[in-house]
Amino acid sequence: MSTQTLNGIAINNYPVFEGSQVLTSEQLNDLFSYLDQQNRFTRSKLIGIGIVCGLQITTTSNSVVLSKGLGITSDGFLIKMPDCTMKYRRSYKLPAGVFYEPFGGFDKNGVYSQDPKIELHELLAQEPSDDAYKEIDSAFFSDKYLLIYLECFDRDPRSCLGKNCEDLGKERIFTIRKLAVDQKGLVRMLDKANGSIENPFYTNSGLPFVDLKQPIIPGVNDGCKYLIVLIDEYIDSIWNSSGEYDVFTTLFGKARQTGLLHETYSRFEPILKQVYNHKNPLTGNSRYSKLKSYLNVILEADFDNREISIQYIREYFSLITRAYHEFVAAAELLANECCPDKEFPLHILIGKINFDIDKEQDELDILGQSRYRHQFIQPKIYNQQNLLLRRVINLQKRLI
Repeated sequence: MSTQTLNGIAINNYPVFEGSQVLTSEQLNDLFSYLDQQNRFTRSKLIGIGIVCGLQITTTSNSVVLSKGLGITSDGFLIKMPDCTMKYRRSYKLPAGVFYEPFGGFDKNGVYSQDPKIELHELLAQEPSDDAYKEIDSAFFSDKYLLIYLECFDRDPRSCLGKNCEDLGKERIFTIRKLAVDQKGLVRMLDKANGSIENPFYTNSGLPFVDLKQPIIPGVNDGCKYLIVLIDEYIDSIWNSSGEYDVFTTLFGKARQTGLLHETYSRFEPILKQVYNHKNPLTGNSRYSKLKSYLNVILEADFDNREISIQYIREYFSLITRAYHEFVAAAELLANECCPDKEFPLHILIGKINFDIDKEQDELDILGQSRYRHQFIQPKIYNQQNLLLRRVINLQKRLI
């Protein structure tokens, strides 16, 4: 049996024993492998994968604190952790004879080696007996990410004491390792294991949120007594002629181009095509074209032609962006795959150790969750996909 067996490759046979049969180790191990994989399939395919609960990170100046929690790897292995405060670290290398593809690879001769560019550090709660360790400090974990690795090692009896070693068999030992790695190493891990951690649903949708900024009303001394200054602030929150940030163009697109409103259909066409008879409802839509032209004229008009209507245009964009955001938030939860193709068979990513949400916006996904944390993913049978599907369709129809 190999603990590296991927969930996507099911074991489709097992031995059937008969009376007076002499059992071999191969037959017993084959039976165990089948039953073990079926058990893990129940978790990963019918319950879910990722972090179930807990496993939150906090830090002090000289320690990393991981709260108790539970996770399920993509191969269905349970990882249960108590509260843990780690104050020590040391370099981590896989034991001899152990291989794990996210940490390295095989050469043309089939020899495995750990990737030297993936520098792993084991974090420890107790001071180790050896001297090859250091104390943790904030400088160390400022750029590190934490993952939990379920190390699997088959140990042979060290001493047979004159006995036949083959009679003793081997012992399979699972050890939970708390490992830290920098971002470059983490990205290499994800590349090796095909383990992207975006939600395994419509992962190619990539529809961003649109930041409709509030108009900033200047004080009297800054010119607020002039109506044109007030109107310009409203205009700048929607449309910026310099192209620095342009909500109008982002949503509606340039003159002969399309924007995000078009993309709400094209990115989710598999679930919307039946609703609109296999055609984007905004393509060739004369009412939409007239609306776009009208908005463009108002935003580019001179002062006299937009002073009365601009507050209503601003409110219209507020309604449109809210409706768009509701659609995106619901659609990103909609499962596209029955069995997500996620490869983290023996590890779970916990996230950045020293995460500052104000400084690390680029690490958040569309749902505001860390891209470097294995959020819990449920199969369709649990998260009411049919109800969610209807909600997504209705939200898109309302937006149109």
